[in-house]
Amino acid sequence: SRISPDYNSMYYIELHPPGVSHALRKLKQNNTTISLGGIISSLMSGKLPRIIKLKDLSEAEVARVALEAAAVLKAGGTVIYPTETVYGIGVVATNPEAVKKVLNYKSRREGKPLSIAVTDQSMAAQFVEINEQARVLYERFLPGPMTVISKDLGVVAPGVASEFGTLGIRMPAHPLIMKMVELVQQPVTATSANGSGEK
Repeated sequence: SRISPDYNSMYYIELHPPGVSHALRKLKQNNTTISLGGIISSLMSGKLPRIIKLKDLSEAEVARVALEAAAVLKAGGTVIYPTETVYGIGVVATNPEAVKKVLNYKSRREGKPLSIAVTDQSMAAQFVEINEQARVLYERFLPGPMTVISKDLGVVAPGVASEFGTLGIRMPAHPLIMKMVELVQQPVTATSANGSGEK
């Protein structure tokens, strides 16, 4: 059955732990102190994913969690995160190997694109063609619980856009998720973490 998100937890699922330390070092800014011990668990070894409680985090804690999640994504890993409607399964949308993991799990229906999370309209324009109608939707409803479908520009990894050349754009209305995408500096898949056909 479908689990509805409540913005109170984020799940880190890391499939390539050795890469995380390197990614964290590259992402670390302003002398931020980060403990690497136990940050991420590996599903490949049968361990449970790390669960991060998001409720009542300070601004500094939000920045730290966003940094850790971004490191997981940059290392080719997966993050399950809350959106306004369902939990999203996130990988870097321009990373073909990471996207394959999502597609193997999701069994995406033909003609239906995965959606990607971006920080703003300017970032979206790097991956889709934004016409006037889309521009109005961005300005009126995003960030928020809406996916805007536009013509794909062919930048994302194979399998993210639909066979008809369309791609969904999301801008989640959560500062932590937006900060995570900003730190990754690439779009992150924002498709439902439920398997295709599941509710």
